[in-house]
Amino acid sequence: MSKWSDREWSVVKSKTLFPKVQSLTNLSFTSFKLAGLMNIEGKRWITLYMAYQWIITHLAFITSVIELLVGGKEINHLVPTLSSSIVTVVIISKLYLFFMRRDQICNILNRLDDIRLQMLKNEENVALVAEAEKFGKNILLGLFLMYIGAPIPSFTVNTVNEYMSNFKRKHNLIKIWLPWSRVNNKVHILSNGLTTMMTIAIRFVYIGFYSMEITFTFYVSAYIKTLQNNLINKGIKNKDIYEQHKVIIQLINDYNEVLSGQMYFEILIAPLIPCGFGLSVIKMLLLRGLTSIEAAVIPGNDDMFVICWLPDRIRTAIADERQRQRKTQPGVMLLGIV
Repeated sequence: MSKWSDREWSVVKSKTLFPKVQSLTNLSFTSFKLAGLMNIEGKRWITLYMAYQWIITHLAFITSVIELLVGGKEINHLVPTLSSSIVTVVIISKLYLFFMRRDQICNILNRLDDIRLQMLKNEENVALVAEAEKFGKNILLGLFLMYIGAPIPSFTVNTVNEYMSNFKRKHNLIKIWLPWSRVNNKVHILSNGLTTMMTIAIRFVYIGFYSMEITFTFYVSAYIKTLQNNLINKGIKNKDIYEQHKVIIQLINDYNEVLSGQMYFEILIAPLIPCGFGLSVIKMLLLRGLTSIEAAVIPGNDDMFVICWLPDRIRTAIADERQRQRKTQPGVMLLGIV
């Protein structure tokens, strides 16, 4: 009997193979912490940060909806305001989904980590895990740099451009209602600072859910590839084959139960988001040039891509597995996932 449990042994092996690399599941938990959705350690400062995130995201939601209802009705104002409101509605729905399904979401992430550790116990799977984690981390790094790196430089460029135009061209990152007049230039700069804080808070929530979707996609895809290898090397009658199918099917069913409703909701309303921000891009290209970078990376513009592309990667892996099953064992179909 080994002195290590399976999990402890796998963690030791993982640290040996990847001494400076965090797993995608750890990055997902970290992303949820940055979004203000988790406080596993129970630290007081994290609790305060969670309260801040909760307040600032709800403030963005309330003020954007009020602006949509009582703001100007001109098309140039109404369309961007509608897009801002939809983004905040999506964020609020994500927040409440997480708090209602927190235990289930954590359970799914823990099971994904168990799958990773199980794969690492076989030397042949190390390359698959390393490839999945490298690709997933590159995507997360790109999203983080694009989402979190854009607002502050954009705020700076906007403020400089507004100052150089004697504040004749005023711009906010998101359209919100404010109870005070923005005629005063100093107050307008403070308003820009507030909308920048709202934008950053919103983006952290997006990154938290994107990280979970990326983790699920790449680990499940890697696990399906190990299933393919086992099917070739061990044959279809091996009991591990059926166990792997059971794990994959149950995990995908549980994932769909938790997140499918949210994804359907986002698919329905996400096409409306680029309309307003597309108009903002055109206006800022004509008026400000450089600040159009900000509108191009507003969260929500790429919702359709993320929601549709990530499941398609799993579907492709499943299709490859079914094709291989047809070739190796005609008439037998194990992976019963639609």
